[in-house]
Amino acid sequence: MMISILDQFEQGVGSRIKIVPSSKQLLDESFDKDTDLQRIPILSKKKVNFSPSDKIAQLLVSNEYVVLVMVNNVLLRINLKQDNIEEIDTLKTSSLKVKQLFLDPFGEHLLISCGNISSSQLFYATKQLSKLKPVGKYQGSEITSVAWNYDYGVKSTSSTTGPILLGNSSGAIIETQLGTEFDRFFQGSVVQYWKEVFDISKGQPIPIIGLQYHRVGKSDLFYILAITPTKLYQFIDFIFNKDERPMLQQIFNNYLTIPG
Repeated sequence: MMISILDQFEQGVGSRIKIVPSSKQLLDESFDKDTDLQRIPILSKKKVNFSPSDKIAQLLVSNEYVVLVMVNNVLLRINLKQDNIEEIDTLKTSSLKVKQLFLDPFGEHLLISCGNISSSQLFYATKQLSKLKPVGKYQGSEITSVAWNYDYGVKSTSSTTGPILLGNSSGAIIETQLGTEFDRFFQGSVVQYWKEVFDISKGQPIPIIGLQYHRVGKSDLFYILAITPTKLYQFIDFIFNKDERPMLQQIFNNYLTIPG
């Protein structure tokens, strides 16, 4: 009978190999099985009492809030804590099509980018606001990305976003601050200010498909990341005057003369 090379190897070294239990085996043996069964799982499944009336085009989840839009332009918000389903507003009769949803990490603020062949529009809503508010200062290319303000959201109420960045399909980055509290001061507008702070395109329009900005700990150092289909851009600098508006213009000013 012929012995394979693998069999010869196993016979030759098998006696010298000591089988050591894997880390998983050691962990399994060191814990009491009854205790293991009582441990809370990392993930759990919960049934939501919801049957969509049409195909779902996009769905976002943040802080136990679900926001989704269906292909028929119906926009819904689901509070997972209360199992409550709410139609935020209807765009069913509009000629505009919902292109993209953007929900902040605290589930407080929602931006809806809409458009058709000839125009684009941006709408804003909050957790407490069921009616969409048009972002009046917005004109031009479709909004394709949003950098939310994580630092501001922790200490703020739902009335304002704090300074945020918007990226559009042409390569422009806009800084703005939105909130329902501005209705009283800016003739019904939800926009406190609106400023284009940087243009990645350099004359050749390219969409910004990802945008983030963060503060490093509690320091004055901030960094911004912008992504296009072909490049990743990074902007880093200190912001000492956080009350200045636009706030992040202070970072971009140092990159205006750097070739892309």
